[in-house]
Amino acid sequence: MPPGTYLSAVIVLLADGQTTTGADPIEAAKMAADRGVRIYTVGIGTKEDEILRTEGWSMRVRLDEESPRTISFLTRCE
Repeated sequence: MPPGTYLSAVIVLLADGQTTTGADPIEAAKMAADRGVRIYTVGIGTKEDEILRTEGWSMRVRLDEESPRTISFLTRCE
């Protein structure tokens, strides 16, 4: 799509900020920004490696604030 195509589009990203697989999130944010998509980020986790438990499963989550902040900044949501 050409730049500016999605000027009213918004993504709400829930993440711990750590990349484990897939595309580079910063490059994806740049592509979204080029097309007018804004990404609002909501961090999940703590700086001290919290263990989240829900519905019979648990997961250790450490919040990396830098990546979500960069994504929001790149798409002019910060």
